[in-house]
Amino acid sequence: MKINIKTKLKNIIAGLMIFGITFSTPFAVPVQAAGAESMTKIFSLDTLIAEVMNTNPEIKLLDNQLVTQEKRYKNAVDNAESQKLYDENPGKDIAETKRNILLYPLQVKNRLEQLKWEKNNKVMTMKADASKLYYQYIFKQYEIESQGKSVERAKIELTVEQEKVKLGKLSSLSLGQSENAVDLANQKLGKLNAELTAIEMKINSLLNYDLEQKIQFNSETVKIDEYTINDKNIEALTEKRKLESNSIAQLQRQIEEAKIDSYAGSYTRGNTGSNYEMLQDKPKELENQIEIEKYNIEQKIRTDYTKILNLYDNISISKLQYDLSAKLFDVADKKYKQEMISYVDYLKAAEDKENAMIQYDQAQLSYLTAVLDFKLYTEQLV
Repeated sequence: MKINIKTKLKNIIAGLMIFGITFSTPFAVPVQAAGAESMTKIFSLDTLIAEVMNTNPEIKLLDNQLVTQEKRYKNAVDNAESQKLYDENPGKDIAETKRNILLYPLQVKNRLEQLKWEKNNKVMTMKADASKLYYQYIFKQYEIESQGKSVERAKIELTVEQEKVKLGKLSSLSLGQSENAVDLANQKLGKLNAELTAIEMKINSLLNYDLEQKIQFNSETVKIDEYTINDKNIEALTEKRKLESNSIAQLQRQIEEAKIDSYAGSYTRGNTGSNYEMLQDKPKELENQIEIEKYNIEQKIRTDYTKILNLYDNISISKLQYDLSAKLFDVADKKYKQEMISYVDYLKAAEDKENAMIQYDQAQLSYLTAVLDFKLYTEQLV
C-alpha cells in the first residue's frame, strides 16, 4: 500500500496544531502552574518590586549607616560647642580650633546628606533594575516560545524527508542537512534557556534569594506607551536636574568646606603664601567643575531623549515588518493547503514570521529599557 506523503504531512501538521505549535500573538507568555512541592515564587511587576524593597539587605545596611552618621553628627556638633570655649585662646592652635567648630561638623553633616541620597538612589535603582529584569524575563520567554516552534518545524521537515527516503524518493545522504537543522535549532533553544536561567539568577540575587530559587511571572500584556517631552519641558527638566543633581550638590558642599578650610588656614602660624593660595584657589576649581557638570547633564538628557525617539520609531518599523510577514504567512498557508507551494516554502514563511516577531519584541525591550534609564536619571535624580 502506498503512503501519501502529503496526507501524512497534513496529519503531522494537524497534530502539531493540537499541541499549540502555531504562531501565537506577540504577548502570549506561557505560565506553568506552580506546585506546592516546587515552592515556585510567582510575581507580577509590582509584587517583584515590593519584594525587592522588603528583602534586599543593601537598603537595610544604608539605614544602619544613617543611624550611625546621625550620632556622629550630634557628637561633632557637641564637640564644636565645647571648642568654642577655646576660640581665640592664644595658647591654642586657632586654625585647628576653627576647623573643629566650623569645618568638621559640616563635613559630617555633608556625609549624612550624601548617605540620605545614596539610600534614595539605591531604592530607585533597585526598582529600575527589577523592572528591567522583569521585562528581560518576559521577552526571553517570547523568544523561547518562538524557538520551540522552530525546533518542531525542523523535526517535521526531517520526518517528511525520512518518509521520502523510505519510499525511495530521496537519498538517505540528503538527511544530513535536515538533521543538522534540528541539532542547530535545539542548540539555540538550549542557549535561550540558559540565558533565561541567568536572568532568573540575577532576579534571585536582587531579591537576596537562593540563586536556584524557582520563579515565574504572571502572564500579562506588556503595554508600550510613547514617552514624549516637548522642547519647553526638556529645558525645564534639564534645569531641574541641574538644581537637584547629586554630583553638583557634592561639588557645592566641597566648595563650602574649601572656603571654611581656607578661612581656618588663614590662622595657621607660619603659613606660606603658596599654601594659602592653594586653599583659596580650590573653590574656584570646584566651581569650574560644576559648570562642566551642568553642560554634561544637558548633553546627556538631550542625547538620551533623541535615542528614545529613535527607538520608538524602531518599534513602529518592526511592527510593520511583523504585520507584513504575518500577511505573507497567511498567504503561504492558504497556498500550501491548496498544494500550490512546497512544504519548504511554507516553513520559510513561518520562520520569517517568527523572526519578525522576535525583532518586534527586541525593539520593545530596548525602548522600555531606555525609557527606564532616562526616567531614573532625570526624574529620580540618580
